[in-house]
Amino acid sequence: MQHSSDRDAFINQVVKEALEAPAGMPLETQMRQRHDGLVLPRELVETPQPIDLIQVYLTADDVFGQSPGADWLFNKLETMALRDVVSFATHWIAKTAGSGPSREVDLEFADAYLAEPTRTQVKAKIGSGRRLVLPQALLVMMKMAIFRCGAQPRNEDSVRLLPALMLTTASNLNRADNTRESLVGEIVANQHFNNPGSVPTRLALYEARWHDPRFGDQSGVFSEVYQSTTGISLTALESVVIAAWSAAYTDGQAFISGSRFDGLRIPREDISTALRHLSSDADRFRELIKAEEISTPWSSVPWMFSPFERFPLLRVDDGWFVLHPEFLLNRIAAWPLYLDVEQALRDQGKKSDLGRQSDRFRRATERYVQSIVSEMYAQLPGRVFDEEALRHHLGKKSKVADVAIDYGHSWVVLEISTRRLMRDSVHGGAAVRLDDEIDALCEKAKQLDATIKQIRQNAFRSVAKGSGEVHFFPVILLTEGYPVNPITLDRLREVLSMKSILSSRDIAPVELMDLVDLEIVEAVADAGGPSLVDIIKSKHEGTMRLASVTDHVRKVMRLDPLIPQRVRAQFNGVFGRILSVLGADTDGGVLEGMGVENDRGNEVN
Repeated sequence: MQHSSDRDAFINQVVKEALEAPAGMPLETQMRQRHDGLVLPRELVETPQPIDLIQVYLTADDVFGQSPGADWLFNKLETMALRDVVSFATHWIAKTAGSGPSREVDLEFADAYLAEPTRTQVKAKIGSGRRLVLPQALLVMMKMAIFRCGAQPRNEDSVRLLPALMLTTASNLNRADNTRESLVGEIVANQHFNNPGSVPTRLALYEARWHDPRFGDQSGVFSEVYQSTTGISLTALESVVIAAWSAAYTDGQAFISGSRFDGLRIPREDISTALRHLSSDADRFRELIKAEEISTPWSSVPWMFSPFERFPLLRVDDGWFVLHPEFLLNRIAAWPLYLDVEQALRDQGKKSDLGRQSDRFRRATERYVQSIVSEMYAQLPGRVFDEEALRHHLGKKSKVADVAIDYGHSWVVLEISTRRLMRDSVHGGAAVRLDDEIDALCEKAKQLDATIKQIRQNAFRSVAKGSGEVHFFPVILLTEGYPVNPITLDRLREVLSMKSILSSRDIAPVELMDLVDLEIVEAVADAGGPSLVDIIKSKHEGTMRLASVTDHVRKVMRLDPLIPQRVRAQFNGVFGRILSVLGADTDGGVLEGMGVENDRGNEVN
């Protein structure tokens, strides 16, 4: 017992010496000498590789020289109030989720909490590319706090150690063992969590499939379905989400009081209903987390945030905490909003409507993507074929892809997928099997293969034969995002080769793209740059051939185009409705004011 007390005292002393505050020294820019002697910033000299996208986070071991351990962590949490932990964690999560550079957030954290010489040592590591503030660790810490906080009297000295608790949590996150499957699961879950996609892209997709009549059908737009099935006003829901999200994302204000919604010209009951739908108190979270994790492999627990994703607001007596701005935005911008409709239909005993509504939702998404491609090549009439046009040329009963682009000398053939990453993949750990994901993608690849064969056979456009050159460039476009990396992309191509899918000599290796990739291609085209087929050809020859299209365009081609005007218009459409609810002037754009003009690129921690 005495030994344990001495150890705790030693740990407390080490941590206290490392934590504290005043300002530190600015980091010097790291420079490298090019082959011709010119000295430039490092990123302009070194050849980019996929591994450059990986960032390693700092743990208690890196900062303090040792990790205080799980028992110390639990003991400190028990002497804090839940609000202490949530206030600290949500503040720094909001900071990291904002549009500013992550390095600046890490340096701010170091200046705020670390004393010398620890501060200078940590800032040097940040300068070399390490990450300090880790949202995953903060979320896990909040999950633990919901169960642990308040077990003992509150101790102010423990509260001052919250930065050390975050780092100690980080030391205990890595649950990958030495198996390949476990490592792949950790990488896939990590990349999915840390790359939510750009804000304008997600809100443009939301606007298209929920509100834009161009992508609806004879039954109307999907926003009408939401209110009629759930009984919740989508106008109120999106207004509450955007009002709370913008406070956290733009202002770094994670705590929201009721006055935040006073200016909304919406019935107060609708606002209250929306807030109840989006929020949970600690007691309910405790039940949800326990129910989810009791049947989950321990290795997946550090990635399990489903209760927070479903209820991204923690309700307290005087307001709400935004647990993660990305979780909150995804309540309208991703599948959780549609899942509300599915759940309402089940609750009402209307299971027969599930398939019909799902098909409508997916078709609206596909029409949106087809319209993007058609607008990109509006100057080439008759060269873009959607599913209906392909069937017209290839036969009404033909199995065809969703879009094909004829460049004269070659084709890009796209198959659109609205499938989400499997939950086991999202949660990583031992439950994930990469080949389960690959098998689902292979079904889409078969559609591409069948389309290419029919284009060859029907020759409704001339296709050179026998030259041995590549004439077809297949693309699977995943509207909900996908973790493209050397492991997933290489394995997909390997499996397709073994199954003899897309294996002809005139077919290029398949590419995986998402809407962010498509929009950066659109932006490059708007600026008079290379076309989609030229970018794909360039990627196959570049060092980032096994990374995403966006990574290749930004890191290898060194292009950083502005957000396409079409995306701006749809993004502004969402905020235009909310500004009108506020009674504000809706003239002009809002992208620049929101700080999302250029979202950060991909990061993997």
